[in-house]
Amino acid sequence: MDYEKPVSLGADAFRKVCLKCAENCPSRSLSLSCKVAVRGVSKWPTHAEACYAYWHCVGTDCGICMASCPFSHRDNRFHNMVRWLVRRFGFTRRPAIFFENLFYGRKWRPR
Repeated sequence: MDYEKPVSLGADAFRKVCLKCAENCPSRSLSLSCKVAVRGVSKWPTHAEACYAYWHCVGTDCGICMASCPFSHRDNRFHNMVRWLVRRFGFTRRPAIFFENLFYGRKWRPR
C-alpha cells in the first residue's frame, strides 16, 4: 500500500512559538524544548510516565494540553480562518498568540 505525504495543518510550526500546552500541563509532561528524534522520527518530547501518573492521581485523564491549545478551538468560520492564516502565513503566528492570550488568557481555565 502506498503512503501519501503528510499534510501540514500548521500546528507544528505554531507550537514552536506558542507552547501553551506545555505551560498548562499540570504534570509538566510536555517539553518546552525543541523536537528530538525518536526512532528516526522528529517529535516533541513527552514524558508519558509523568502524564499517566497524574491521571492515576486524579482518577481520570485530564486533556488540559488539548483544551488549552489554540488549534483545538471550535470549528467555526472565525477559528477556521485563523487556523488557515497561521498555516499559510508564518508572520501571523505571533499576533495570533497575542490575541489568543488577550481573549482567552494564557492559563487554562475550566468551563
